[in-house]
Amino acid sequence: MQNTLYVVDFSNWLYRYKNVFSIKHQKNGVEYDISTLFGFIKSLKGNPCKDIAICLDGEPQLSNELLGSYKGNRSKEPSEELSYSKYELVKFLSQFGPKLGKDISIYGVPGQEADQVVASITYMALKKEPPLATLISSMNAIPPENDKHLSAYLRGATTFPCQLKQEYENVVISSTDSDIYQLSSFENVFMDESTGCKTLNYDKHTPKAVNHVPPHCIATYKSIAGDQSDGVPELKLSIKPVQIAKIISENIASKEEGATFIHKTYQGMQHDNVALQRLATMIRETNQQNQLQINYRIVNLEFSAIPLKMVYPSYNIEDTIKEYRLRI
Repeated sequence: MQNTLYVVDFSNWLYRYKNVFSIKHQKNGVEYDISTLFGFIKSLKGNPCKDIAICLDGEPQLSNELLGSYKGNRSKEPSEELSYSKYELVKFLSQFGPKLGKDISIYGVPGQEADQVVASITYMALKKEPPLATLISSMNAIPPENDKHLSAYLRGATTFPCQLKQEYENVVISSTDSDIYQLSSFENVFMDESTGCKTLNYDKHTPKAVNHVPPHCIATYKSIAGDQSDGVPELKLSIKPVQIAKIISENIASKEEGATFIHKTYQGMQHDNVALQRLATMIRETNQQNQLQINYRIVNLEFSAIPLKMVYPSYNIEDTIKEYRLRI
């Protein structure tokens, strides 16, 4: 696809491949699971896009500070002792592009999860990042070694600020994370429901997890209805999530209007729209406007920081290809 940037949610692909493939490799008499390595190779080889950005998870610093329960319901990741490690996979992917005639880059942001990195990359690709936000993010940057998640990938890595080689006409994002569907509110951003750019979501539908609200309404909806999978609490109101979805979908026409609803409700300001005023009154009468604002700051995706690109100059991909007898 010409002039298109393909953006990958690394952890999302990992989860999918662990549950789809069962590829084993014998090494020194021990059987190792290399399903994730196999999955990435298969998907990237068949992908028609030439420019690919793979986004890593960092520690969600702000979300953890705002909400102690954030992702507290997630189980611990299984041991990688008998699996191809994420660190080795990232090194492999950092040098895999030239083998396919593609530009494949690895990105992360200290203190931010992959969905936030995906958002920043998307804004940069479309030249929509606000100059002030760029300046503020550089002033508040966290040292990578202080991020316990991202630091796992730093051994042997050289990092430098992301500089995309061009402005892109289109961005395709591969993830099943309902938060990331917010970004498809841009006219030229599409979700790929496969991992090979084969099933693009042209009609901009959103998952059942957000009651199919339009992309520009997702952050507003989750601010009220919560996100059980991430430990973001729902507001205790007398109406059901499906009713909240209907009110928001019918009365909020843009992401900016959603942000205005959150701000006015938090500040106790009047809404001109009758349906939105009713909803805001319910929130304020139950003293949940503070939680509304906290939830919004956690779930809202926009440009937040210039990502770091990671390269591994001392790594040799040929050794891995030979060791695992990979067919590229």
